[in-house]
Amino acid sequence: KPKRPTAVFALSPKDGSALWDYTKWSCSKPIPNPVVTGKDTIFVTSGYKSVSHHFQVAGGKTKTLWTTEDAASWIEQPIFVNDHLFVGGTTKKNRNGLICINLNGEVQWDTNEMENAPKFEHLNMITADGMLIGLDGKSGTVHLIEANPKEFKELASAKVVSEDGQNWAPIALSDGKLLVRDHNEMKCLNLK
Repeated sequence: KPKRPTAVFALSPKDGSALWDYTKWSCSKPIPNPVVTGKDTIFVTSGYKSVSHHFQVAGGKTKTLWTTEDAASWIEQPIFVNDHLFVGGTTKKNRNGLICINLNGEVQWDTNEMENAPKFEHLNMITADGMLIGLDGKSGTVHLIEANPKEFKELASAKVVSEDGQNWAPIALSDGKLLVRDHNEMKCLNLK
């Protein structure tokens, strides 16, 4: 489908007026939420051959810091931890992989380029205790990954839901208990 103008904006909680808007980004389906990467910087992404943008907001004005085609999440939420973005998916290999990029837009590592790394598809992630916790959307496997910008390091993995295909529901963590589901079942896993 064609890309269409897409806006990211902030509204005043007092009267609903627009405080600022960013309209330089366009995509066909803006599914992932914007990711705040600093007190005045935001990362936006989408799959479907979109280009991700990192921009700055200052004095009601916005400015593009950089753009990249290397990382583009389709439905999964990018994670910002340890001053780096961990983004599932890429425009190079649709729906696959996990990519770490720094705040200059430089790829630190990409699992698509690693021989022995899992081939993630729609890796739905959260972060806790210096780890990325992700549910692979195709296999139903939970992966514990060190949130390390220097190297990809998987700490553990286990298939936890039985359906193969669209395990795209968000995951949640509370008090060491991870909630996951597919179309048929929901599970609560104790990660302590």
